[in-house]
Amino acid sequence: MSKVFWLLLFTCSINDVMAQSDFLDQYQWKNRLVLIINGAGTAAIFNSQMKEFDGMDIEFKDRKLIVFQIQENQFREVSQPAGKWMNRKKLFKKYNRENQDFQVIVIGLDGGVKLRQDEVLSKRDLFDLIDTMPMRRAEMRRKH
Repeated sequence: MSKVFWLLLFTCSINDVMAQSDFLDQYQWKNRLVLIINGAGTAAIFNSQMKEFDGMDIEFKDRKLIVFQIQENQFREVSQPAGKWMNRKKLFKKYNRENQDFQVIVIGLDGGVKLRQDEVLSKRDLFDLIDTMPMRRAEMRRKH
């Protein structure tokens, strides 16, 4: 094979990896993220999690929260009605390091993982966690 072919293949592979791994980076310093990872057979617990967050739009917006559902080969933003599925295999592998069927991960404005658990996260626990974060406290002070 020619050097040009290998160079093109390498470039496409690198671009694909970068596009997949950097997708959530666009939210850093702008939004806090809740990642709900659900594998096969976890529809019931996923639905319980979403029911827990139901009707919290104003509170989520106030805390700059965006919720994503991540499955093995795809993900979508569930904060928006009818969030469109996007193909991203790397997100599932990156965030499902414990190989659990269900996880809830909270990521702060700085991009760091603040919480990781394998059961439904209550809205009260989520809001308490976020409201104790230094950047959130500064946001609340600026509002008053």
